[in-house]
Amino acid sequence: MTLVASQCRAARAMLGLSQRDLARMAEMAHRTVADFETNARTPHIRTLRAMRETLEACGAVFIPADEQFGPGVRLKAVEEPKTAADASAGADADAGEPASQKTEPS
Repeated sequence: MTLVASQCRAARAMLGLSQRDLARMAEMAHRTVADFETNARTPHIRTLRAMRETLEACGAVFIPADEQFGPGVRLKAVEEPKTAADASAGADADAGEPASQKTEPS
């Protein structure tokens, strides 16, 4: 699957990356990213692959176009690290109180 300019812009925005950040991380010139995102030029396939792989490594998931919708992007789900408070909340839920009704102490 390829990468389109709108997906690149959206993925960068969702990840909080600038064009310069992406260029540095993908080891290419800033101008390459800027020109691609403004449709000024189409980079080589290997350059598009490097951009896409860099964004995917940062957590972007690219969604292909289908007959109803165009191409898109979303972020991978991030698992929160378990803490001791999470473990005790799970024990309370086993006691009959749904976890969704719990309140955190102030």
